[in-house]
Amino acid sequence: MTTTFHCTSCGRAIFSSDAILRRVTLSAFGGHRAEAYAIREAIDPDGLRRYDVSLHEGWYCCRFIMMRMTHDKFGTGDALLVYADSVTEAADGATRAVAKPHAAIRLDTFDHDAVIRSDDNAGKLLVVKHGAIWCPPCRHMDAIIDRVVARGALPDVRFFELDIDHEPEIAARFDTGSIPFFVFYRDGKRLVLPELPGVRVIAGGIVGALSEKQLIAICQALAQPGVAAA
Repeated sequence: MTTTFHCTSCGRAIFSSDAILRRVTLSAFGGHRAEAYAIREAIDPDGLRRYDVSLHEGWYCCRFIMMRMTHDKFGTGDALLVYADSVTEAADGATRAVAKPHAAIRLDTFDHDAVIRSDDNAGKLLVVKHGAIWCPPCRHMDAIIDRVVARGALPDVRFFELDIDHEPEIAARFDTGSIPFFVFYRDGKRLVLPELPGVRVIAGGIVGALSEKQLIAICQALAQPGVAAA
């Protein structure tokens, strides 16, 4: 029986099961695997928004949903790649589950500084993840942050995300050359991190994906007084 794969966020039909060529692992880290479907065609690509970056061309519905690599780093040729965590399979006519939004609140150029300095966030550790929705390690961190927030593991920490492609002015403040990049704030000021074992610290922030255990330990340490502010 042919089934249809829909966007987990809005329910839009993206591709049918008979278009699947195979599944591809784009990255693996700490037990998390970024899996994608390699498909021959989408149901309505002209109805999706185009989005181009250096290594691929991408399409959105309400979120990043599909891409084709312009440099064939995954050996997928002309196939389209759809992140497996972006779609859900359902029989035609069946009710489709819609995913909850990410726990991290998205910031943009217009509200970034105001949120950081807001009295509502006084005394809280603010963690801003700079990333891009096409980046597998960034999506890995989205999943970890969602789990941490759902469990209430860090009640005095608030998580935010900033898309470096959509908000280049904010991203340009930090010359890291890599994502995800985590910046930490408290009481309106950025915390400058010292060298930390097992992680890469650049410009006072952390570059690269973290395990859930690392993220919790780092946030618990930074939530304590005594870390220097810029």
